[in-house]
Amino acid sequence: MKQNRIICCVVLLFALLLLAGCTPEDKPVMLPFEEPVEMLFSSGAGAWGTSLVLEPDGAFTGGFHDSNMGEQGDEYPNGTVYLCEFSGHFAGIEKLDEYRYRMTLDELVVEQPEQEEWIEDGIRYVDADAYGMTGGEEFILYLPETPVAELDEMFLNWWPLMYPEEMRPDTLSCYGLRNVATADGFFTYDFLDN
Repeated sequence: MKQNRIICCVVLLFALLLLAGCTPEDKPVMLPFEEPVEMLFSSGAGAWGTSLVLEPDGAFTGGFHDSNMGEQGDEYPNGTVYLCEFSGHFAGIEKLDEYRYRMTLDELVVEQPEQEEWIEDGIRYVDADAYGMTGGEEFILYLPETPVAELDEMFLNWWPLMYPEEMRPDTLSCYGLRNVATADGFFTYDFLDN
């Protein structure tokens, strides 16, 4: 009987030690949304853009396209399209303040087509890079209501609702994702509703 009590106490003490070692800091930080967020990096001019679907745990999928109908040849009179499909994961998600999360590009996998270039239906297709995702490792996610005055102008140039400065809203109306090294900016599709 005494031996059973000692064993129970040891097991209980071991369990308490395990629980004491599991602090909230040990849990991975998630991004502040429950459903995937769809974002777009595009100038609004020209026929190019990079789409991104960002998951709360930092995983993502996306694609880049750029259509150049004037880039023609005898075998491709209908122009040239540059394409890229990719996936990956952000790690080290860290909440900086009430408006910003920092994360590191941990993995970027570019889907390689069977050929780097091919012609189909009079269009030349060319394998391309994951434009907007390459060129940097650190990314900042800005939440809706982030004060616009705190954001980098180069990053804001990609915001479809940037407006002339005198008409610019005081806060973001959407999520924004900035590649810190390049200032490339992805934004949620709020501009489609306006």
